[in-house]
Amino acid sequence: MATERLNKFQNAVQAVGSEQLLPNAIDHIAKTDPGRLYAEIPLSTMTFDAGFRSVSYADLANAVNGMAWWIHRALGSSSTCEPLCYMGPNDLTRNLVLLGNCKAGYSTLMMTPRFNAIAHDNFIKQCNCNKIIMPQGPESADESIIFLYDEVLRAPTLEELFSEKFPHFTFEKSFQEVKTEPLVILHTSGTTGFPKPIIWTHEYVAGYVKERRLDPPKGFESTDRLMLGGKLICSFPPAHAGPTWVTLLFTVYCGSTMVYLLSGILPTVSMLVDCVQHKKVDALMLVPPQIEELAINSEALQTISQNGETMFYAGGDVTIAAGDTISSKMKLVTTCGSTEQGFWHTIHPTGTWNPKMWKYMRVHPAQNLTFRHQSEDLFEATYTLNESPDGYKQSIFTIFPENPVYPTGDLFSPHADDPELWQFRGRADDMQSFITAEKFYPTQMERIIGAHPGVAAVLFVGTRRPKGALLVELRNPSEDKAAFLESLWPLVEEANKPVPYTAKITKDMILITDEALPMARSVKGTIERRGTVRLYEHKLDVLYAVHA
Repeated sequence: MATERLNKFQNAVQAVGSEQLLPNAIDHIAKTDPGRLYAEIPLSTMTFDAGFRSVSYADLANAVNGMAWWIHRALGSSSTCEPLCYMGPNDLTRNLVLLGNCKAGYSTLMMTPRFNAIAHDNFIKQCNCNKIIMPQGPESADESIIFLYDEVLRAPTLEELFSEKFPHFTFEKSFQEVKTEPLVILHTSGTTGFPKPIIWTHEYVAGYVKERRLDPPKGFESTDRLMLGGKLICSFPPAHAGPTWVTLLFTVYCGSTMVYLLSGILPTVSMLVDCVQHKKVDALMLVPPQIEELAINSEALQTISQNGETMFYAGGDVTIAAGDTISSKMKLVTTCGSTEQGFWHTIHPTGTWNPKMWKYMRVHPAQNLTFRHQSEDLFEATYTLNESPDGYKQSIFTIFPENPVYPTGDLFSPHADDPELWQFRGRADDMQSFITAEKFYPTQMERIIGAHPGVAAVLFVGTRRPKGALLVELRNPSEDKAAFLESLWPLVEEANKPVPYTAKITKDMILITDEALPMARSVKGTIERRGTVRLYEHKLDVLYAVHA
């Protein structure tokens, strides 16, 4: 399978250049290799039993033309890259809208329905967006959000786009003409206020593709190559950057083929199991909560490991216990990045795969990432702009061009025996600052305590407080609380050993969350620290008043 993946990757590299604009790259492949497989999509939104539709590049290009003509008829063409919002499930319609918008002269604003109407209104005003495209069928957003738009358009269905032959919609633009124009607008998480726009230009895409295509140094292999050129599943939510990287850039420019999940229901571990039983894949790109759930479901993990070779995760951290369990069954790869950065290009030594190193990353040197010391064993990953004529411009500097240095805010610790291997430790803004002026970085403590099988989530609280407290969310909310705390206490004692006195957790400073008020989570399912603390601020005030 590795040889087949490599051949498909190399063929894709030869077929289209990294600066070939995305719609034109698809048209070129459709003309020169029309039968090349782009994706396999379920015929039903609710079950895989109905089978899959194989979508070739000829099919894809034709459907994009159909979408572009539909947009042109509805709105005319735009000469200003006016943003059109899209909200819908994670099916192929998402990409057809993005590509059709581009051909018709528009950019695409990918928005999540998770934001409330106030945050949504603020965001679309920042982007000067007043039109939205939505799929037909059940509403993808609350009426209070849809009401914010001046115009609501209902996109044609996949069946309509695949059942008709459309005239070619020409996109006669060069990379140099449009490299600074927006292709897609994504958003920050909104955990520290209103979400902010992140604009991917065509130059961003080109830089990201060049990064994926970097040759590894001698003696190393690109970890990317475990999925590029292969069949992939991606469970990231549709408004996240992940589906754009994986379903468009990894496919068109790197030869991968997508296997889509069901769009009528949210992705679950059981859905992943069902999918790989119908379609064997090379790799799965998952969010951390799915990794955690798989680790405690041995039957599901066994099935997936028999029908997939590698599991990638991004968007947050996983517990050591969960990672060790997964890596004992299949290759597990931790990836790092963000909507602004993209996934890092990591490398590993040629030869036998070491399953014990799943939590470490070795960065490709051409990314020009250095790790700058912050405190104790914590180092912040920092980009420096590539300036060599034969190098590539990292995509991050198309978003933040003002400064040739970009600190990511991601903190890492080096491996004890290999300083080029780095373990993700958390975000710089996870640092807790007590009223005593002491500082404490809680992620290691959270990992240790979070390994308890009854814990769904754990969060350390300490900023602007006299001492540490724990918020704990149970997997089984009906479990006896006293018995649970007794079973948890040995892990708390273990986590307490290396930490300063102010950060040590006492039994009376553990607060179990309410079933009706779960911790705040991002679209990827990871815990939002600030949002959760805000939710429990009053209860924490009471806890500290009584016990601290």
